Amino acid sequence: MPRISQIRVAALNLVIEAGYGGFTMEELAQKVGVSRRTLFNYIKDKESAVLGPEFSEELEHQFQNFAAGLPTGSLREDSEIVAKAVFDRAVGDEFFPEISQLTAQALAKDTKLRALYCQRNSRTIERLRQAVQAREGWKSSDSRLTPTVNIIHTQFLTAFEIFVETRGGTSLSEAFRNAGAIFEDYFNDELA
Repeated sequence: MPRISQIRVAALNLVIEAGYGGFTMEELAQKVGVSRRTLFNYIKDKESAVLGPEFSEELEHQFQNFAAGLPTGSLREDSEIVAKAVFDRAVGDEFFPEISQLTAQALAKDTKLRALYCQRNSRTIERLRQAVQAREGWKSSDSRLTPTVNIIHTQFLTAFEIFVETRGGTSLSEAFRNAGAIFEDYFNDELA
């Protein structure tokens, strides 16, 4: 397992054991078996130790593709692709299911960590708003922009709640996709 993943596993275990505020970076470094100085070669702060880095080149690439109407041209399908990239950054992916399970447990246990995740989600949604605006060629005052972004945001929130409630039994990507299908059914009058 790469060192950054070892750091996340250790940080998540510390959150589960003591809460987000219940451990120091020195304790995290000891748990990982590195010096505090070395720890900061891999992460910038406690939040990124627990939730991973907020942004990456890969995620930036996904947002740029999305803003350009790629890769499929379908707003719904492309929002699922961006959501998966966002979720994989935050909770791990299929290559490290342990990180995903630990993230769900830590989020379920610690309200401060949940608040940090929600703040991070709000910043992501703002970036998504800008990408939707660019993608669709809408002005910021366009009446379609806010509802479109709100639907996607509600999918994010729904996925997050299901992920936490099931302690990672349902992946964020799967929950996001399922929420999208429910909204589609609702707007097609199948549920309304």
